[in-house]
Amino acid sequence: MLKKWRQTIIFFMILVGSAISTKVFAIPLLKVETQPIIQAQKCLKAEQQACYQVDIQTIKTNIEWINHYFEEAIRKQLKLDEVAVIPENWSEKDQKNLSLTELKQNYLAELSGLMQQEFAPFGYFQFYRPRFFAQNQALAMFVEDFYLFSGGAHGYGSTNYLNFDLKLGKKLTVDDLLLPDQKDGLLEKLSQAYAQYLSTKAEDNSSEGYSVDIIDNFTFTADSLVFSYPPYYLGSYAEGTIVLSIPYTELIGILKPAYLFGTTQIRSDFL
Repeated sequence: MLKKWRQTIIFFMILVGSAISTKVFAIPLLKVETQPIIQAQKCLKAEQQACYQVDIQTIKTNIEWINHYFEEAIRKQLKLDEVAVIPENWSEKDQKNLSLTELKQNYLAELSGLMQQEFAPFGYFQFYRPRFFAQNQALAMFVEDFYLFSGGAHGYGSTNYLNFDLKLGKKLTVDDLLLPDQKDGLLEKLSQAYAQYLSTKAEDNSSEGYSVDIIDNFTFTADSLVFSYPPYYLGSYAEGTIVLSIPYTELIGILKPAYLFGTTQIRSDFL
């Protein structure tokens, strides 16, 4: 009888332990939907000399802390020339309490005022659109496409990659990927990748005088860790975005095994 009770208790403990384990380590399947914030265009002077076009979107997920990241990103977008379009005498608390609807209304009012000034820019174009890229177990990957033209010879755009760890509840940086004391090792691999890139442009000297550095604009592919350098980082504006790829097989001993996808080093207990 005692033996039977022991077996029952052990079986119950296994069930409870399994349930707790499932609850702790369950990885949510990400759900993503696009939400428009501002889609507006208008000309405020004759002969279309002062026109603006704004296309700002965001995304909503089933992960609240990821939603918070994109809300903060939208708040940064609703600025003109890096100055928030809210009264200067507002406190930081007041600014945070301003709803996106109110911030959007203020933004459009400020933009209309800017374009009606005597020395208004010839045109104003702003584009921001985040996109869901992929999910690999606990790794959720996104892309932010951004472009701004506010007068001058040309605008400026970039593609930013975001990598969220759903277990850790944070946006990953390069430091999160590296084994201890391996920053120099990664920099060496990036320098080699950059040298290889330059070798394909032997007759083009637009990238002379630039040196590669580690940036947090990276993403994961099936076989490589990829770094994306916006214009001016490694070359002239005309050079555009420069992409450097490092195969995971070359990063063994540099990256944590959890991020060596497609190699024998990857562990099944991650992600």
